[in-house]
Amino acid sequence: MPLKKHTFLKNAVIMTFTSFILRGLGVFLRVYLSNKIGAEGMGLYQIILSVYILASTFATAGVSTAAIQIVNDEMTKGTKQTVLKAFKKALIICISWGILLSFLMYNLSEFIGKYWLNDVRTIPALKIAVFALPFMATTSCIKGYFTAYRRISIPSEAQILEQIVRIVLIFLIIDYFLPYGINAACVAIIIGDVISEMSSCIYSYIAYLKEKKRHGNEYLLRTYKSPSVLNKFIKVASPIALNKYLNTALRTFENILIPDSLTKYNSSHEKALEQFGLLKGMAMPVLFFPSSLLTAFSTLLIPEIAEAKSLGNENAVKEITIKTLKISILISILIAGIFYLFAYELSELIYKNIEIGTIIKTLSLVVPFMYLETVVMGILQGLNQQIYSLKYNIFDSIIRITLIYLLVPQNGLNMFLIIMILSNMTTSSLNVYRSLKVTNVKFDIKNWAIIPLFSIFLAITITSFTIGKYISSTLLYVVSGSILISIIYLTTLFLLNVITIKDFKLKY
Repeated sequence: MPLKKHTFLKNAVIMTFTSFILRGLGVFLRVYLSNKIGAEGMGLYQIILSVYILASTFATAGVSTAAIQIVNDEMTKGTKQTVLKAFKKALIICISWGILLSFLMYNLSEFIGKYWLNDVRTIPALKIAVFALPFMATTSCIKGYFTAYRRISIPSEAQILEQIVRIVLIFLIIDYFLPYGINAACVAIIIGDVISEMSSCIYSYIAYLKEKKRHGNEYLLRTYKSPSVLNKFIKVASPIALNKYLNTALRTFENILIPDSLTKYNSSHEKALEQFGLLKGMAMPVLFFPSSLLTAFSTLLIPEIAEAKSLGNENAVKEITIKTLKISILISILIAGIFYLFAYELSELIYKNIEIGTIIKTLSLVVPFMYLETVVMGILQGLNQQIYSLKYNIFDSIIRITLIYLLVPQNGLNMFLIIMILSNMTTSSLNVYRSLKVTNVKFDIKNWAIIPLFSIFLAITITSFTIGKYISSTLLYVVSGSILISIIYLTTLFLLNVITIKDFKLKY
């Protein structure tokens, strides 16, 4: 196997493992927090988090990509000394940008808490959260450096360390804050977030210093005048950043609007926060947990699409697209079936809250669309068609915000779930349509939809009428039932020639 492919596969495995670990730890933390602060507390934390994510987007969007480009250019045209010199300038830019954002966000915290979030309890947490921004920007820049050198292990280790520090700190301090109310508990969580970002940054920077020391004795072998790092940084990062700013801003506005609309329906801000916490803070992390498997699959194939496209190999692009769509659809339908059958059991096992089961069961119907959208957006990126995904997302956000504003105050959470279902179906379909059009692939409705849906219906029916009657343990029922559904579903697909061993073989 060529070195390049070996390195790629190794990095793909590392990214898969990291994603799985991080999602698992994330769900574990959500379960712990929900038991500590309840659904209302999770709702309050979630609206704080929506602003925190927006701020982090401003701090990090386009940074890694710009750092990768700067390092790659120096690697090909200069020497390792010029790489370090250019990267140092990029690092200074990122740190300065992070500090500026922290200053602005700190001074805007009261305004955001009072007038955006309509809850003054969020203000202390927002003021503390801003201190994470310089560390986020720095870590993102260093991640770009190591990614350019194909050393994914360093950023992955930093991410895992960050999550572990976050969990341990929250475990240690939250009980001291809880007696002062859920707003104080949210402050404790944000303190954990900030310190965990600091630890990740420190770990990454130490790794960078070791790398820098290793190249310290290398001499400049050829003359190369680097272009302005600032100009290059802005040129590369700006288009990516502006896209993410707009997209994240719309999502943040939506997340702020939801509790406000639910408050009008329930005539209770506390009840609205509780419902928002059940949905965004508790149900959604569970629904998205298995998607790390598909994310890994798409991560493995997307660079192949980009390479095939650059070589003008249309047949290879077509073949990879078909394989990606097919496997993604089949796996997501299986996961949706498991969520549908065991929604209440999972909510009881994970959160000991049966109310979450209704949300999981309802949204399980749209899981294939949610998962497929992520994969297809990656395909479009590999084909340099990401501008269409941006347009679809902006269109989707505007429609969602309009429908939430008009319908949710009169109809409540159930209406928002309907809006979510329609929204995900629409954007996923638009992205799939674009990918099919660009690659000249036809959607195989028989083998990608009709037979898989029949197979999962058969698997659910058999499982519910067999295992469900004889197993009293909830955990054993979910585990054995999931295994049986998977066996029946995959066996049916194999027998009907929808999938074969050939589908799982990759050409490297």
